Amino acid sequence: MSSKIACVALCCTGIATVAAQSAAPLKLKQTLPLSGVEGRIDHFAFDPTGARLFVCALGNNTVEVLDLRKGERVYSIIGLCAPQGIGYAPELNRLFVANDKGGVCKIYDGKFAIQNFDLMGHHLQGQDLSGTVHATRLTVP
Repeated sequence: MSSKIACVALCCTGIATVAAQSAAPLKLKQTLPLSGVEGRIDHFAFDPTGARLFVCALGNNTVEVLDLRKGERVYSIIGLCAPQGIGYAPELNRLFVANDKGGVCKIYDGKFAIQNFDLMGHHLQGQDLSGTVHATRLTVP
């Protein structure tokens, strides 16, 4: 498929949490085309302050950064190796991306200008990091 569509209302954990607390069903708010993204889409992370959705484009070896206010893709983190697990720590403004190949977890600042460092370890391969990133620790099952 030459392009992917991210169904934002169904993917934002913040929206899903609010909807789970009220009895109202989820409703599609917007769709954003991801032209040029090939292959499978995997996990997501949400930045509630910046209204950004981080999408692991596993088959494309990228993380796509979507600005939900603007309704567009604003950045692609390239050069990854099958990114699957992802988590965002708003307290630190850091994005954690676990790669399936090589067991590397890359850590980025919130502006993606700097890749701070890599965590190495076989136990990180393909881990879902959503909901496990806190200000002082990263928990990997």
